[in-house]
Amino acid sequence: METRKKILKAALELFIKHGLYGVSTSKISKTAGVSTGILFHYFNTKENLIIELYVSNKVEYMSGVLDQLTDDLSVEEKFNVIWESRMKHCSKKALICKFCNQIEYSPFLEKVKTDERLANIHDRQYQIFRDGREQNIIKDLPVDYLLRLFTSMEVSTIRYLNAHPEYHTDSDFLESTWQTVWSAIKV
Repeated sequence: METRKKILKAALELFIKHGLYGVSTSKISKTAGVSTGILFHYFNTKENLIIELYVSNKVEYMSGVLDQLTDDLSVEEKFNVIWESRMKHCSKKALICKFCNQIEYSPFLEKVKTDERLANIHDRQYQIFRDGREQNIIKDLPVDYLLRLFTSMEVSTIRYLNAHPEYHTDSDFLESTWQTVWSAIKV
């Protein structure tokens, strides 16, 4: 495995187990089987490592989801694709989702928001909300509020699914979560 990937994998596992602030760079490098100097060669600071871990995973995942959103889909169908993809992703990649949830409720969120790699993804997400508002399908509220509401409902559902894994495959439960989310943002 490439050194950079070994460092990111070790960091992910340690951040999940001990939290963002409970892990030192020396612990990450030891777990990855590299020297601390090598870790700092790839990531100047622990903060840079955290940001890279979050952003690279978010970009990879969201790019794949957004690529599924073709022009022939309605606004509701686009939101449903995003919702279902996120639920499936988090059942398959639980560690990454747990880590991303840590970031989304930490001071690091403001730092990752400024990463240019996320700009296109955010623009595309915002456009779906703007389209929904223009078509009078989505509530006439600020787009950044609607996105935060949608995201917080995603995070809450994922946390629930992590605590109750038996619901990951319960199609009735998953459909009910989608209907709950959709009713919160639709007109």
